[in-house]
Order: sequence, then structure tokens, then C-alpha cells
Amino acid sequence: MSIIGRDSRTGKFTMVSFSTIQKNGRTLLFPHMIDITDIKNTDDIVELVMEFQRNFKPQKETKEEKELRKAAEKAWAKAWNS
Repeated sequence: MSIIGRDSRTGKFTMVSFSTIQKNGRTLLFPHMIDITDIKNTDDIVELVMEFQRNFKPQKETKEEKELRKAAEKAWAKAWNS
């Protein structure tokens, strides 16, 4: 789960927490599955997440996407419960 906190007065981030998984050498946000491997700035990651949420249109998952999502959920749950 990604958590983003922003000060409404200043617009600055007060808290940012991202869950990620590794797939084929790439870093993906969980559960969004947005590739953030080459991004070095937290602000850019937050903007990607916000853009994703603004444009989110659910679609039917492919078999590969479903397997990847299930693996990500399992890895996240294992890490969270450790």
C-alpha cells in the first residue's frame, strides 16, 4: 500500500511510504504495478501515483497480470507479517 501525506498549507510532503516488488530487475509499486526503477525523486513517484489514480479505468486482467498481482500480494503480506 502506498501512503502519501501532504501538508495542505505548504503543499510539501509530510509522509511518503511505498511498497514495492522486484520483477525482472525492475522495481514496481505495489499495488499499482507502476515501474519506478529509473525514478530517483520522491515527488516524481507521487505524481505518477496521482496520475495513475486520476486515470484509473479498471480493465480485465490478463493471465500474466493476475499472476503478477497475486505474487505481489503474497510478497507484501509476507513482508507485512514478518
